Amino acid sequence: MSKESSIDKILPVLDSLDERALRTVIRKYAKERTLFEQVAEAVSQGIMVVDNSRSLRYRNTAAKNLLGIPDDYSTLRIDSFLKGIDWKELLNTGSRSARKEVEISYPERRILQFYVVRHPDSELSSVILTDITAAFDQTESRVSEERGKVVSMLAAGVAHEIGNPLNSLYLNLQLLERMLKNENFDKEDALLSVSESRHEIERLDSIINQFLKALRPAKIYLAPADLKEILTGALTFMRHEIENKSVNVVCDWPPALRLIQADADQLKQAFYNIIKNAIQAMPAGGSINIRCSETDESVLLEIADTGSGITSEDMTRIFQPHYTTKATGNGLGLMIVERILRGHGAKLSIDSVPGQGTTFTIEFPFNCRRVRELPPPKEDSSGIPVEQE
Repeated sequence: MSKESSIDKILPVLDSLDERALRTVIRKYAKERTLFEQVAEAVSQGIMVVDNSRSLRYRNTAAKNLLGIPDDYSTLRIDSFLKGIDWKELLNTGSRSARKEVEISYPERRILQFYVVRHPDSELSSVILTDITAAFDQTESRVSEERGKVVSMLAAGVAHEIGNPLNSLYLNLQLLERMLKNENFDKEDALLSVSESRHEIERLDSIINQFLKALRPAKIYLAPADLKEILTGALTFMRHEIENKSVNVVCDWPPALRLIQADADQLKQAFYNIIKNAIQAMPAGGSINIRCSETDESVLLEIADTGSGITSEDMTRIFQPHYTTKATGNGLGLMIVERILRGHGAKLSIDSVPGQGTTFTIEFPFNCRRVRELPPPKEDSSGIPVEQE
């Protein structure tokens, strides 16, 4: 049963209200709208509300400044400002959540990251904008400064993560010690304890390595690289895990792809983390579809799974340190993925439908052009930028 909002309940009976009751209702909802607008104006992120026809129903001042939206936007649509996005699909799929990155040139060159969140039982969606241009242009000193801010949080999280495998390892070693003191010990039980201990050591190694990669990311050394070869290497490394989890991998790429500028080892680590997440999202098995294509300016890579998907609430937090939706996860994998891809000047977009799967789309620019300088756009008579010819 759909959940009605308070406004949905009151609309059918508005005509039957007397003048006093009608004034009370109007004041109540005017206060609610005023409160929403006050909150929206207080945040630095751009906030827009759009309907299924892509019409712009609301925008705060931050969105106005980021996209150059005029004061009168009553007849405007969101695709007038954020072009090259399949808005029809995004806005008409009820459970879809999405995170994308786009480059705009009006009113000035910016790299914007945005989330699309559907409103349940409504034709409206919220679009939340963040200016990440600085992240693409960060110097090494700023990266170091940012890293220092999360050291304590990372260390606390890793200390907690290490506790469980250490306890398990200690108990298994105690059990093994008692067995060895008994001349008639069960060999199978001993081997089981050894196997479990080895598993916990591997788990510890993974946690520590992920922590070190997040805390002290290796310097990226770019060289001409074959994206297909890097992907194949990651898949070959994971072949046993893929087979054991009954996952079918389908690859679709052209016979030849232009080389990109990349650090092959670090990029392989990013792909490993993405594919591992996909496998973990399909505990009963499923499919991973990998597709490569290229344009005049970049190579596009899509990694799509048929797993559990990502909710709109999780979508805004999955790249935060130590945030995880998995019982055994450490919450560093996707943070490392984003850092590696950012170092390659790549843009990362995520589309997900809970219960149906998730698609990671990565755009690698040729010649490692972190941002593409665009000429100032032409404007129509209303001051809205129009497509360049």
